Amino acid sequence: MSTITRGALPAGPSFDVRAGWLPTAQQMDEAGLPGGPLAAVRLDVARISPAGKWHPVSRGTPAAGCPRMRRAAALGRELTRRQAPLLAGLDLCRACAAQIRLHGRAGVYLEVARHVVAAGAWTQALEAAAPSADWQACARWAARTPFSDEKVLTMLGALDGHPDWERARRAATLAWQELWDRADAAQANARLAAGPPALRAHAAAAAAVVAAQQDTVTENELIDAISARPKWWKEPVPARGWGAGSRAWIDILALDADPAAARTALADAVEQLYGTAQVRDVALLPPTPTCPGDEFCSPAAWAHAEYRSVRETVARRWCQRLEAALSEVEADAAEVSARWRLLLIVGWPLTAERDRELAYLGHYPVLGRTPPVVVPSSSPQCPSRSIVLLHVPGFAARHAAAHHSPNFTVTIGPVVPAQSVPSPRQVSAMFRTAAVTYAGRHS
Repeated sequence: MSTITRGALPAGPSFDVRAGWLPTAQQMDEAGLPGGPLAAVRLDVARISPAGKWHPVSRGTPAAGCPRMRRAAALGRELTRRQAPLLAGLDLCRACAAQIRLHGRAGVYLEVARHVVAAGAWTQALEAAAPSADWQACARWAARTPFSDEKVLTMLGALDGHPDWERARRAATLAWQELWDRADAAQANARLAAGPPALRAHAAAAAAVVAAQQDTVTENELIDAISARPKWWKEPVPARGWGAGSRAWIDILALDADPAAARTALADAVEQLYGTAQVRDVALLPPTPTCPGDEFCSPAAWAHAEYRSVRETVARRWCQRLEAALSEVEADAAEVSARWRLLLIVGWPLTAERDRELAYLGHYPVLGRTPPVVVPSSSPQCPSRSIVLLHVPGFAARHAAAHHSPNFTVTIGPVVPAQSVPSPRQVSAMFRTAAVTYAGRHS
């Protein structure tokens, strides 16, 4: 990204054309846009101090509309005034610059130029990020691409039909299409870099399945309740043991595929949370003691040892369930002809951090999608949501169903074997379900 482009938009997936930002003549030249149609446009500007920002002002008025200029005028301060080309790259006051409006085709072309230059910087950032992208990065870049909006194409159409603007329209159309093609190629490279779901995705799927089992839920609440203060003491918070332990298990397993190291990491994570906690409810300890009481100097020391034994037993059970679930997931993933299913998601793409472990769903075929719909509660990373129908392995469908998130809902559809195509009837039935689900969530 050239230094002159910096500041046009954030250097990340969220595309935006900053309010009041004006391209320079050099930026337009680098983007392949003729600056001639805007070269004649000049601004009357003023500033308070030699190092201050310039403020566009109307002729005959003492100051611009922003508070700083009004205060300066009220104090009788002398202003430096000049006339400058629109594309001179002046350091303009953002509040004042946002009020600049050009009429007719000149205003349309300026807006097109702003989008083309900003999209060029966005595309360069995507190309730089693509070689190291994961599936969540792919989702975030795809969610805020400038090329999903038809606004620029509509503005280019508004420039048509006038010979004085035909050269500018053709150049802008070509520049926009070239950027679009580059962005598509970069996103394909990002998907290639993300690769098919590997051990981490399998481990996360196994953890989601185990987390939904009632035994896991009960044990997680138990080890927390033994050392928790009474409910009337403070507002209860969700038990943290399973979350910390399962995350550690996933991280270590994905790092070196060593089940023994993953078991140790899970147990260590649980101990880090509760190892120094005091036993507050002895009644929740096992009815048959594990540790003989006469070996300890006090009841508190005995209770502490019993509590540690409970945690060790729970951690061991969690690891056994996780490893069994992982074996099932990997067996499912290895059978390409296995029982793949249709999966309908209301709230696509999955861009939120809490949904990172499910972002690999972007690897699988998309059988259909609706246009994005703006959702008031959406995150800034993706202000709109689509409904998509995916064709995924059975383990991925179970993972999505077991994952709890306010950002999306899933519906598991019928079995459709890998390499097969669902019938139009199956697809339409799933989207009818989606319409009801979406209306229920966002009405």
